[in-house]
Amino acid sequence: MPTLLVTGGLGFVMSHVARQWLDAEPGNTLLLLDPSPFDAAAARWFEGRGERIHHVQALTTDAAALNALPDHITHVVHGAAVTSMNRLAEGGAGLSGMLPALKGNMDGTVDLLAWAQARKGIQRFINVSSGSVYANHGPAVISEEGPVDPDGFYGVTKYLGEMVTTQTAQQFGLSAVSVRLSGVYGPMDRETPHRAVRCVPMRILQAALEGRVLSVDAPDAVGDFIHAGCVARAILGLLVHPGPTQPVYNIAYGQTVTHRQLIAHVQALVSGFEWEEAASEEADLVGDPNLTTARWGAYDITRLHKETGWSPIPIEESLADYLAWLRQ
Repeated sequence: MPTLLVTGGLGFVMSHVARQWLDAEPGNTLLLLDPSPFDAAAARWFEGRGERIHHVQALTTDAAALNALPDHITHVVHGAAVTSMNRLAEGGAGLSGMLPALKGNMDGTVDLLAWAQARKGIQRFINVSSGSVYANHGPAVISEEGPVDPDGFYGVTKYLGEMVTTQTAQQFGLSAVSVRLSGVYGPMDRETPHRAVRCVPMRILQAALEGRVLSVDAPDAVGDFIHAGCVARAILGLLVHPGPTQPVYNIAYGQTVTHRQLIAHVQALVSGFEWEEAASEEADLVGDPNLTTARWGAYDITRLHKETGWSPIPIEESLADYLAWLRQ
């Protein structure tokens, strides 16, 4: 019976991976390793699937919890991470304020890889990384070849995780790959102790639902925005792929969309929604029109598409799905 271990499985993107795994086959079972308890949103998200879910409330650095995990786990998706590191450093704490998050992101990945490598039945290990490993400037469409130059401690921890994953695969034979995500949005995106990010599509949709005029400082700022459900589908494709040929894969929409275009899509979904330009210090939605390449531009998804056949769904459908969830 295939059993997937998902770390951070109650969080934003990983909850999509977890639910799609359960829905893929009636015999699939799921083990969630997450320090958070089930909240109301998670309970609704997994409604009707609880009999196939086992939740271990622990961190990936908890050696006792890892050693107590059952032997029948066949696949692993490691998505647990603290994303909002800058918030932890507020108040003058500096680097010391980020130490728990830094250690958790780095040690948690190494500890989980060591646990998986020592197990005999792990068929595939996927480490979830981020486009934050890329440089701020470079080609208009960035491939997995880079340039890689993390700007910030979160990106540093993600790149370290990639390197350790690759070395573990090469030296110890664990079938392990990393995936780099662009700007993800969609259902289950909510503030948690480990995430305090309000993405661009969320800001636009919330203003539309609240009947507010959205103030925007840079309508021609861009991003590569991908729905969390599409990310999950890509990850599951790599989980069951006979043999990935590369150590890392981009998961993204594959093209940039301006804030102006996103707003127009939402206007087609929510009648009467309006926006206006405003100065940065007064704007609800802030962007930088000069950041259009490398990390901030489009991500090349050719590698993943060629190997697995995966493609994202149109952004109009993705935004409509997210809107429906927000309305609930």
